[in-house]
Amino acid sequence: MPDVHKSNRIAIIASGIYVGWQAIYGDKKYQLIQALAIGIVAKKGTSFRGANLTDADFTQATLKSVDFRKAILTRTCWFQTKKLEQTRLEGTYLENPKVRQLVVTKDGVEKNFDHLIPS
Repeated sequence: MPDVHKSNRIAIIASGIYVGWQAIYGDKKYQLIQALAIGIVAKKGTSFRGANLTDADFTQATLKSVDFRKAILTRTCWFQTKKLEQTRLEGTYLENPKVRQLVVTKDGVEKNFDHLIPS
């Protein structure tokens, strides 16, 4: 007779992996889980919370687990950064995925950015 508990554990683990994967890759249904995971991991990472990063250059940096909440990001260069979506970005223009994509790729050709950042 098969072990029902073992089957249940496998199903729970598989579900957890699926939800985690979806959260990491930005599925809006799992936004809360993504925010919690980033928040937990960022506690151990580098914190620029509230820092003045005017004219800072993060070109090609890997920024996983970094806290940029409410940092001043005037003229900050984000070109070709990696894992920016896995950082704490609350209170910055980087909260918006379209803006994040623009500053990382510098590719705004034929794209409309009107009304992305409230004045």
